[in-house]
Amino acid sequence: MQRIRIGVYDSGIGGLTVLKQLLTKIPFGIDFFYFADTARLPYGSKPQEMVRGFISEILSFFRHINVDAIVTACNTTDSLLTEAEKNNLWVPFFSIIDPTIHYLRNNVSDKNSIAIIGTEVTIKRSVYLRKLIIDENISGIFQKACPLFVPLVEEGLSDGELTEWIVTYYLEEIRRISPNYLILGCTHYSYLKTVIEKYLGNGTQIIDPADHVSEKVIEWIGKIETTKKSSVTFYVTGSAEDFKRKASLLLESSDELVVSHVELEKLGEFIHL
Repeated sequence: MQRIRIGVYDSGIGGLTVLKQLLTKIPFGIDFFYFADTARLPYGSKPQEMVRGFISEILSFFRHINVDAIVTACNTTDSLLTEAEKNNLWVPFFSIIDPTIHYLRNNVSDKNSIAIIGTEVTIKRSVYLRKLIIDENISGIFQKACPLFVPLVEEGLSDGELTEWIVTYYLEEIRRISPNYLILGCTHYSYLKTVIEKYLGNGTQIIDPADHVSEKVIEWIGKIETTKKSSVTFYVTGSAEDFKRKASLLLESSDELVVSHVELEKLGEFIHL
């Protein structure tokens, strides 16, 4: 039986939250290929056309290694791709935004309010807002870009005094509003969830899109009839050793991770294939 090959990508370690969910829920029968564009992160503060170029290179790389499906673990790039671009790929593309929208549309009631935090590009594109604002059960939507959150996480600063100060700086207005739900509109932000929950209090439910995209992938895969453990191969454009160290900690893996470095010059060649 041929194993299913699934590509997962992000600018860095944030998307490991999605990968961890997938490995937990689909422990057998899948070969995962995780691409982290660590040499060019963060995406969220860069020009949109530049990031679209990064996306084209990554998608072409996945085509080169012959994956069967692609999961975006990056809200920024998901917000930049049009529905036509996603639907016209050679393999199924799993959005991280759409499953979260679907979940909220089926669970928000009684005129609840929603806050969205994300990168500058994600907030500027307002995909979450535009798709949720038509719901009559939503009384209000508030957005906030938190550009320092990604560098914090990439530096391993998921808690501590500095992190608490920056969370307070960005989320002070959201705490005053006290929304019913807060969407973590960047996978890096999942690593700050404990600090964010503590600051906002119990009145705000945190929504992590990583939880919902994994369910859509499971639906697509269906029944797996093998007991052979799922595998992961990592590709990074930055330091392979630095990524391996961070990923081993975040995935809580005792196995030796397979991490390959991809030169940016070589990555650019795949787009012409």
